[in-house]
Amino acid sequence: MPRELISIRHFGGMVTNPHKEDIPDNNIGVWNQNVDPEYGGQMRSIKESGTAVTAAALNIPDATESDFISYQISGTELRDLVYIDKEDGDVTAIGDFYNGRPLTIASATNATPIRCTVTAGHHLDFIDDTADIGEKVTISGGTEDGGAPESWAGNGNVWIKRVAETTFDLYSDQALTTGVAGTGVYDAGTATVTKPTFYDLIPAPSATPQCIKTFNGQAQIGLGDGSTDTPLVVWRQTIEKPFFNAAVTESAGIKYHYGRCFNNTTGTADGVYQPTLAFNSGTAGLSNGTMYSAGISLVYDGIQESNLRTIAADPGYDADYVDITIVAWGADDAFTTIDTFDKRVTAVKIYWAESSDGQEANLGLHRLLKTVDINHGSWADSSDNRIYAFRFTPASTVWEGGATYEGETGIAETLFPTYVNYSMNEVGGGYHWMAKGYVPATVPKVGATDINWDRYIFRSQKFRPNMVDWSKNFVVLPETPIDMCFHNNYLYAFSENVTYKINPETLIIEDDYVGAGVSARGGCVSTEYGLFFCNKNGAYQLVNNEMIEISDPIKEATQTYGSPNCWADASTGFSTLSFAAGTTMGRIVVRYLATKKCILFIGSVSQVCNAFVYYLPTKQWYNWYFTSDSIDNNSGIVTGKDGELYISGSTDLVEIAGHASTYATASKFVSKEFDFGEPSQDKHLNKIVWDATAPGAAAATVAYSASNGSNPVGGTSATSGNYINTYRKTVQVYVTLTLDATMDSLDIIGRKKLGKR
Repeated sequence: MPRELISIRHFGGMVTNPHKEDIPDNNIGVWNQNVDPEYGGQMRSIKESGTAVTAAALNIPDATESDFISYQISGTELRDLVYIDKEDGDVTAIGDFYNGRPLTIASATNATPIRCTVTAGHHLDFIDDTADIGEKVTISGGTEDGGAPESWAGNGNVWIKRVAETTFDLYSDQALTTGVAGTGVYDAGTATVTKPTFYDLIPAPSATPQCIKTFNGQAQIGLGDGSTDTPLVVWRQTIEKPFFNAAVTESAGIKYHYGRCFNNTTGTADGVYQPTLAFNSGTAGLSNGTMYSAGISLVYDGIQESNLRTIAADPGYDADYVDITIVAWGADDAFTTIDTFDKRVTAVKIYWAESSDGQEANLGLHRLLKTVDINHGSWADSSDNRIYAFRFTPASTVWEGGATYEGETGIAETLFPTYVNYSMNEVGGGYHWMAKGYVPATVPKVGATDINWDRYIFRSQKFRPNMVDWSKNFVVLPETPIDMCFHNNYLYAFSENVTYKINPETLIIEDDYVGAGVSARGGCVSTEYGLFFCNKNGAYQLVNNEMIEISDPIKEATQTYGSPNCWADASTGFSTLSFAAGTTMGRIVVRYLATKKCILFIGSVSQVCNAFVYYLPTKQWYNWYFTSDSIDNNSGIVTGKDGELYISGSTDLVEIAGHASTYATASKFVSKEFDFGEPSQDKHLNKIVWDATAPGAAAATVAYSASNGSNPVGGTSATSGNYINTYRKTVQVYVTLTLDATMDSLDIIGRKKLGKR
């Protein structure tokens, strides 16, 4: 009989349940590991994870909840990573994460410590820029005058201490006790500072942060459902910011402050804005026996508004006018209390209301009287405070619009507070979505123990992420959500086995998908290719309102080629191992790797990062096993500006499969079981021939199954082109590549024996 040829030219895809349906010819793999899916016509390894972003001992192992914020300054885009450090329980930022603006050291002293001067306001500031906080950076390129390249003593990994906006000192320890000693004259302009700088939020929140999302370049952070504190907004400053008519100007630089977008603190404490009323005796305008009220609200970011703080009084006599004075307590003392004033406040609004009699209960709605910019020239000193005095004469004052507070904000003026506490959030459709929280117990029945706030999802005002009318803008789920994702103009909320589709405008649950859900936070991602998510039972894709279980081809294992080798098998299943207690992460995080057109389902097996990879162009599965990336239960996944992914391991933050040149230690491929179209017919197998390139220390090896249906892993080794002369009904091959070896094709040559067996 003539010889027959099986040619393997596609080394991708996984189908672990071939007993249900034979694997098609264009999907010939039953298992693979560390194979790059973008080269289906050629087998080669994925790249190793990239060099640690936080190199030089700048460890960031705990970026559990993370997001990027960006800022445009002088035509340059700066991106910073803001993340929740679950180990330390605080919020940390890495300034200039991509090192897009390295600074040149213009000059430096030959002293101890070396004092450096940069060419512009440096981005190595601290949040509290009066504190002696050491920040570790890397300085490179510095040369001593007349010396060899890189000969300057300031080069290397050093700690810096801020001196002024353009100067800092170099130390060899974080405690800033041992200065770096100069050894010669610095050659001006040769050194640069290029490493990211870490910032802890100051003052630290009083509760452990639970979630973070970016809305219009600000990090929105929830402090949990049991916190007495309010949610945080991390606000970034890079340009000069004047306060109160430039009484103090905070200098430019990367600085992080937080705010809360509410106005409920009373009294005379530093940082409080307080209104007062003083009536002038007269004959017209303001009547004796009538109650009047002034209210002030704070404007944040130019678009958001706090609740009203009001003060009401009966003048006790007829009056011509009333002086409404706003006192900013502690604002004039050289801003020593600068951290008590929210840097996001841009203006103060003054509202006015009148009663039909002397009863405060009969006051009408407050209407807008005046908007006062925080830098208006009329702010003046008064002791240690700043004040703004506005004289309201009913007969002649021109009202600024006269709109009600509710007309300005969409929220009733009697509602307080205008925020909710939360443990989980999402952004989308111009809204900020908050869940697993509660409304602070400040009004009757709110906060009562019989209300299950965990089932509520609250919606902010549109384009005003910190303003919430919790009295009406919410949806109640039948059960507690585990995660949320905004996709294709809808909000999706997930329980473990149900997906809820919520209309963001009507707040109505329009549909639910029973049997498909999310088992842990981070288990969903929205892409242009659909919404992807997973639970213990499988991985799913929602596209065009159709739910597809994409993990079905890898649902069950028939042989143990490597671990894990399927989604849900009890002994070797990926989801079973990743969700089991004691397996470090304890969850599967779903992310889109745009650089590879892949959806990554990332979990952990024995403290090692593992991912099942769904390659979108061919809809095939791959397995990546990152033996060098050790992770723990605080590890998280960060998506970068170009679609790359970073994982926070046990010591640093690295780019997944992002190394410039180094490949994974080994990539492996197990073919389907070939029967030459006759599963019961004995065959004479002649040769296995392959076309591979293995430069240097790299190697390409092939083994084949030693008997019918046996595991080819650990089977009989083959040599390309040599006769194997063996007889069996079926054959599988096992290919291993190390380092940068590649394989273009593999052919199996054989012929059927005469007669059927």
